[in-house]
Amino acid sequence: MGKLVLAFVAVLVLPLGCHDVANTADHLANKMASSTEVLSPGLPYEQFCQGYEALDATLVANTYTKDAVLINVYEGLLPTSFQGRHSIDYFFVATFARALERNIGLQINFKLSSRQERKGQILDNRLYELSVSSSGQVLDHRYGKFSIVLRQEQNSWKFAIDTNASATEEEYRQAVGSIIGSDGRK
Repeated sequence: MGKLVLAFVAVLVLPLGCHDVANTADHLANKMASSTEVLSPGLPYEQFCQGYEALDATLVANTYTKDAVLINVYEGLLPTSFQGRHSIDYFFVATFARALERNIGLQINFKLSSRQERKGQILDNRLYELSVSSSGQVLDHRYGKFSIVLRQEQNSWKFAIDTNASATEEEYRQAVGSIIGSDGRK
């Protein structure tokens, strides 16, 4: 019965995106600490966008495996790579510190374009929309695409490899798929 209720809660949380996921994510994490059932592969995306909204680097970094690799290849910028959760955390601490210095808020939405499930891992291809705001007013939208390999670590799906590149608004809008995001859309 407990597994059925947990599965039902996980199915409900995925469409809700990051909107008020803090308590739900904590509840699920605490519940899973005493269980051998694996959490939904959508949860790291939810926690990631929740961390962006809160400018919480630790929350974002904890969506990655201990030995994860993050590769950023954005147009107009030199490629950067980070290996290990500690290095990834440092990257997000610096990113969010710049946002705090400029008094801006960040919200991110993910759109799943394809998923392949293999033995013990999931391969996701997604696009994202990052909204930059100040005083509650959206100033800019930025778009990207990425490929992620999710692996199970301690009964949770986590990002093992995360590669990011620039995308256009048109690419994001034309992509078909479910949305997980800060604004609560599905």
